[in-house]
Amino acid sequence: MAATRKNEWKNKPQKHNCIIRTIIYDHKGERDSKNRKNHIIENYEVNYKATQTVSFKNPILWSDKRPYLYTLKSEIEYNGKILDDAVTEIGIRKIDFVPGAGLFVNGVETKLKGVCLHHEAGSLGAAVPRKVWIYRLSKLKEMGCNALRTSHNPFEPAFYEVCDSMGILCNGRSFRRMDYRMERKLDRKSYR
Repeated sequence: MAATRKNEWKNKPQKHNCIIRTIIYDHKGERDSKNRKNHIIENYEVNYKATQTVSFKNPILWSDKRPYLYTLKSEIEYNGKILDDAVTEIGIRKIDFVPGAGLFVNGVETKLKGVCLHHEAGSLGAAVPRKVWIYRLSKLKEMGCNALRTSHNPFEPAFYEVCDSMGILCNGRSFRRMDYRMERKLDRKSYR
């Protein structure tokens, strides 16, 4: 027998005029850019998407030789109170693949020198501590590695954060295909 409870709260969707603020800080913690925009957000709306454009003059560009990262802070404000915030490290770069010429990062030809890396760390297993990624990736960087191809499972966000901070380009491969014949067909098509 299933028990049912009466909803005593009588919650109803309501629209709220919120401010979404985006602030970008440089590596010294100085504010580099800021944008705020009013959004009408309805509570219980789980798929709400907001887009903000933030521009600033003369950004320091991220590359494998100089992995400069900014800190982006996003806030949602309602009635003068911060309801939620998130902090994300970002690098600003322009990547071009030019047929017959190669890869260009910020207009500079960049040769990829890398390895394929599995998501586990040997005897440590799949739950790899951040310090281990820093150690392993710093050794690869010392050998001249500037690119990684991941396999076969999704890596944790800390791994990608370490790659960004060290100037390592990453091609994340989430899952291994189960049908070898299909994999060969797909690979052949992608290189034509």
